[in-house]
Amino acid sequence: MRQSLAYDEDVGEFSPPSATNENLTCDFLVAGGGLSGLSAADAAIRRGLNVVVIEKGVYGKEAASGLSAGQFLTGWAKPIDVMITELAQQDMEKGVYGVQAHRRAERRVRAFLRRTVEGCQQLEELDHDYNLRASVQHGACTAAITEADMASLEAAYRFMEKSNLRALMPLADKRRPPFFEILGARQLQRRYGTAEGFYAGGVIDRFGGSFRPRKFLIGLARALRKRGVRFFQHTEAQALDFADHQMTVFCGNGATIGANTLFMANAYARHINGDALERAIFEYDYVVEVELPEGAKTLMAGSVLSDTRDPCFYARRHGRRLYMGYEETAETSPEIMRDVARRTLEEGKRVFPALGSLGDRDIKNAWSGRVYYTLDDYPFVERRHGGRVITFAAPSDHGNSLALRIGQLVGNVVPRSTSQPKNEADERQRRRNAEQLRLFESFPKGLRLRPGRRYQEAAFRDPEPPVVVSPAKTSVRNRSA
Repeated sequence: MRQSLAYDEDVGEFSPPSATNENLTCDFLVAGGGLSGLSAADAAIRRGLNVVVIEKGVYGKEAASGLSAGQFLTGWAKPIDVMITELAQQDMEKGVYGVQAHRRAERRVRAFLRRTVEGCQQLEELDHDYNLRASVQHGACTAAITEADMASLEAAYRFMEKSNLRALMPLADKRRPPFFEILGARQLQRRYGTAEGFYAGGVIDRFGGSFRPRKFLIGLARALRKRGVRFFQHTEAQALDFADHQMTVFCGNGATIGANTLFMANAYARHINGDALERAIFEYDYVVEVELPEGAKTLMAGSVLSDTRDPCFYARRHGRRLYMGYEETAETSPEIMRDVARRTLEEGKRVFPALGSLGDRDIKNAWSGRVYYTLDDYPFVERRHGGRVITFAAPSDHGNSLALRIGQLVGNVVPRSTSQPKNEADERQRRRNAEQLRLFESFPKGLRLRPGRRYQEAAFRDPEPPVVVSPAKTSVRNRSA
């Protein structure tokens, strides 16, 4: 069994230089070269900004986006009824009561869901516009373990149906087809090759689907570099300084970068100037690759399936290759990886009977990815220092579509502080983008998209100590800048 560092090793490398001891300037600095960071860079470069992207590690191999499971979904931050209740409580604390608070909460949840759908569509558009060939396929199946899980899934998609998300589906024969399909247990078994009685049913999300994450990221980075975006790896933002209305970002490798606006994308949103923004834990997700037996009908009706367990079982098909994930651990090693790979294959054989003939020797590849899970109720987006520092952190599950859309909104909003609108239509679009971004400034993430026992227990761990950085680099002389 071969052990790797990341998905899609056949994609090739993208190796930008380090910015060690460099003095750089730009309009827009993106700290984090994952989906949200590149989406923001794409939007900003289209508007004529001078853009720099920095990555703290090896580009495409250490970022969570490059190690993601390769699925994108119409997602929600928590069960929809929980989201509505929490948002209604926010309004009631501001003096809005009863039915009005509930209706306002429902509108905000509908807007949130619409942004995730737009993110699904944006992934396909970027793949097409830049000819990335990242194997984007629509149709993601979520399988329910129990009847209660099935009822919850169905209720969520019925709510989305009432939210008129169908209007976002592309026309087919002059009509818009449904964006989801509910499957009974037998239908799921026939279409996806699952074991009889293993699942209670499922939902096919036609906005969602699968893609090759590293091929997408590396291809998009190469395309953006050709358009003028400057990339640097092994360059980590650690501190800010404001003086004479200029913002300077200090990096751990000695680089200093002057920028008008800083976007700290996802994992970068944790610490700056020694302030802990939220508590988080790292976990390792594992993926195992096998070659399907000749004639296996596993996932023939769709490219990706995940279920409602926590952690969930996940499978993605690409040609004859099947990628599966099931376990998460707090640490990793070659021995742990081998044991997890064997157990994942055994679970895969329980889910898909066609894999029954496979053994340990049939495991072609296995790897683990280090992923953030947030524990506190901070919002998805936070703007500080007069909007010049924007941080974003999404929950790990189902976060790909959301990361893309929020990144695009950030990249579209940034020009408001650097250039005048071209015309009235441009001004209206800028206001609309700013309003949509504000939605995420008051939308709490919670523990994760599907709060589970493992992460609830982790919430009782002692918080990590704040990062201590040099006082010489942490002074903020003009916080009103």
